[in-house]
Amino acid sequence: MSGKILCLEGEKNNSPHGKHSVQTMLEFLQQTRGIDYEHHRVATRAELDHRLAEFGRLKSYTLLYLAFPGAPGRFSISAREEVTLEELAEIAKGHWDKRILHLGCGKTLKVTPKQLEALRRSTGVSLLSGYAGTTDYFPMSILELSYFGLLDTYRTPAAIAKHLGEQQRYWIKTLGFKLI
Repeated sequence: MSGKILCLEGEKNNSPHGKHSVQTMLEFLQQTRGIDYEHHRVATRAELDHRLAEFGRLKSYTLLYLAFPGAPGRFSISAREEVTLEELAEIAKGHWDKRILHLGCGKTLKVTPKQLEALRRSTGVSLLSGYAGTTDYFPMSILELSYFGLLDTYRTPAAIAKHLGEQQRYWIKTLGFKLI
């Protein structure tokens, strides 16, 4: 994966990871694989919109990693603010071409295959990934370390899916991981 990861994560009290942060995993990837990242805590829709506009504008970002509590077809920024997959597609407006969108939000991708393909097409991403099942910090971190490492090694979605399936079959099934 040439370029860097932009990670937007919910505030600790709103995070599915509790006292844990995905930043720890990203630091590990940077130290061991040289994968560069930028991490921001996001607590409001205005902050999210600002960071997503930045992702669309700056081509140095290869992967957008969203880490928020999720529900089928949506994720929560706060107790009062949610973003649906349709709203995310509208924000992107097809400007995320040839990039990767990873939704590290439990159950967010528990929608129909037609909805997933519509999201991928509407955002313009070349690869969409995330979870249809409930996420737990530790197994999710294991799977994502493998996945992000493979993104750095392989260029085609088929090669990434093949090698990830060989390495992480159990966690893929347990967490409901999807790669579109």
